Amino acid sequence: MVLQSASFGFKDSGTPLKAMLLSASVNVLAALALALLFGDPVLGVALATALAQWLSAAYLLGAMRSRLAPLLAATANKRAALRRAFVPERAVVRSFLTFAGPAFFAMAGKVVCYAMMSFAAAGAGTIALAAHQIGMQVFFLFSNAGDAISNSVQAFLPATLPPRLRPDVDAFPPEARERRRGDLDATRELILSAVKVAGLGGALNGLLAASISVVFGRAFTSSLEVLAEMQRVVPLMFASLLMHASVMVFEGCLFASRITQYLAWSYLASTVVFTVGMFAARSAGASLVAVWCTLFAYQVVRFVQFGWRVAQIAPLFAGPEGQNAPKPAA
Repeated sequence: MVLQSASFGFKDSGTPLKAMLLSASVNVLAALALALLFGDPVLGVALATALAQWLSAAYLLGAMRSRLAPLLAATANKRAALRRAFVPERAVVRSFLTFAGPAFFAMAGKVVCYAMMSFAAAGAGTIALAAHQIGMQVFFLFSNAGDAISNSVQAFLPATLPPRLRPDVDAFPPEARERRRGDLDATRELILSAVKVAGLGGALNGLLAASISVVFGRAFTSSLEVLAEMQRVVPLMFASLLMHASVMVFEGCLFASRITQYLAWSYLASTVVFTVGMFAARSAGASLVAVWCTLFAYQVVRFVQFGWRVAQIAPLFAGPEGQNAPKPAA
């Protein structure tokens, strides 16, 4: 994931795509070969997955090494450059943690919320839990599109922002951080384009996920009770995926603009409320439909929270130059 994100940081989306295709191809072919070789499908799939991940990482590492080699060759003190690469300075570590800490809260918040959904679904019975697990696998499969758009926004949006809002703010002289305003029109155009793509992608992903769940439901289970329970939440799956891509675009905009503290506190608050709600739903024996209603509500809350904050980015471009320029809000 680090190498993939680094590639996006270099505005290189082709290398991660090639690595993903390589990983998927090796995973499928190796799983079949190893399952036949060992006579154990589970062992074959596990080994194939590990092999595919290692090959993908090696491919990304090789591509990154080729990209960094010219930069290292142009460096006068190569030993110092290598030392900084493996033992970063305290200021770099501090700057990284300032950004990575909120990102950790965001990821942890999502994991906790999805895990609490399974906890609440288990209270509705075995059939409901089985249907929920299938539904979540389909949901996660089609939610990757939103993550990809978010990564693209994080790669391209900083170039349009004022230096004081950019992740590489330290690369600018102190006087330039306040005086350079960035390109507001380009920022608006990029955000609007990403939101449009996310809206269309979310609708398409929702339709595909709903169609697979309804038409090919028997590929997941032969239980008619599980199928019936799963199909009850299909409309909510569609609605959640419709919102998910736009939510991820707004989240990517906030990360790219270094408005990370707001993200961290938003995820902390929503995770606490969501967890309490799931405990209450489990205690009340809520149905699977009610559990998925909370997922849709979770998407709506994040859409409003992040969308409202993204709308506040534009005023950060305004104001007089110099010391009177407005500071980015946390």
